[in-house]
Amino acid sequence: MTLPLRRSSGWITACVLAALALALAGSVQAPAGTSILPPGALAPSDTQRATARKVGRILEEAHYSRASLDEKMSQVVYERYLEFLDGQKSYFLASDIRDFNVYRLQFGNMIRTGDIDPAYLIFARFQQRNRERMQHAIALLQSEPDWNVNESFEFDRTHAAWPTDQAAMDDLWRKRVKNDALSLLLTGKPWPEAADILRKRYERVLKRVDQVSAEDVFENLMNAYARAFDPHSSYFSPRSSEEYRIQMSLNYDGIGASLQLVDDFVTIMNVLDGGPAAVAGTLNNNDRITGVGQGHDGAFTDVIGWRLDDVVQLIRGKAGTTRASAGIARGCRPGQPGEGAGVRAQQGDARSPGRAQTGEERGAQRPYAQGRHHHRAGLLRGRRGAKRR
Repeated sequence: MTLPLRRSSGWITACVLAALALALAGSVQAPAGTSILPPGALAPSDTQRATARKVGRILEEAHYSRASLDEKMSQVVYERYLEFLDGQKSYFLASDIRDFNVYRLQFGNMIRTGDIDPAYLIFARFQQRNRERMQHAIALLQSEPDWNVNESFEFDRTHAAWPTDQAAMDDLWRKRVKNDALSLLLTGKPWPEAADILRKRYERVLKRVDQVSAEDVFENLMNAYARAFDPHSSYFSPRSSEEYRIQMSLNYDGIGASLQLVDDFVTIMNVLDGGPAAVAGTLNNNDRITGVGQGHDGAFTDVIGWRLDDVVQLIRGKAGTTRASAGIARGCRPGQPGEGAGVRAQQGDARSPGRAQTGEERGAQRPYAQGRHHHRAGLLRGRRGAKRR
């Protein structure tokens, strides 16, 4: 009989965290000076420090689990934060992790005091490594890989060890770039075209890593704390709070799926019940969005490496426009056959029922009869082969 109460408490905690973010959004102050952050690094504002202290109190005092932010929980938060930043262990070196381990047991006190600079220091190192990797990847495109070498690429590195040194990291990325190129070659593209596509993709990632804001880092950090308490608790930034408000009001548009950025891929974390994707049955958890296009036959825009917010806006489009998205199932290897699939969505009231449609490129009208503006989401399906995270 206590389970409904616990669920209710979890929702209350999530709503309180969202309301807290909105309440504090309008009073951002200049970042406080700190000695541990490198010059030019993102730093938490005084408002974010104050928010961290309040979030810490809410989690310890109002969360249904009644867990304490002790040293054991600090380690969980620390691991969650690293997982959010580099879950595939493709950027940080083993030496970076050794440097970070000094903060492993401090995350509990960090949120209580608001002294969250170590988390921003870790992110600064991530930015540095991200730039290094993208520059290295771009340089590798100057020459075509040797396709005659018999070697393998570890596609899912969730349980892999951190690269031991620079040479190991360079070899990992040599194989990753080769794998990315092979994926394009197997679609019929010649090497020069594939190299040009990858160069633009890596340059886009290189550009966007410098567009991350202090608020983005803060939201990531607070979610590491929230998810350490339980996987259904979240901290919402002001923008995320607005998204949450739209969903709770039962009025929204799009394909009916919650998305999250995992490494360089916008990944489907949950297909919403009753939404167009759920009705069509063409999207699954852990599928990855690779491109978004306009119109039924419009060319797709490669969105690998894009910010999550930008991909979401592109999928939704403006009222009255048509959009299409393509994705691959998590774990698909290059060249695996897949079938085209689509979802037809429309803006409206989520309480109104509708019906599904089928066709050569399957589509489902979003089950919201009051909506008027249609969107189309397509999915390039493939076979599943990797472990779920």
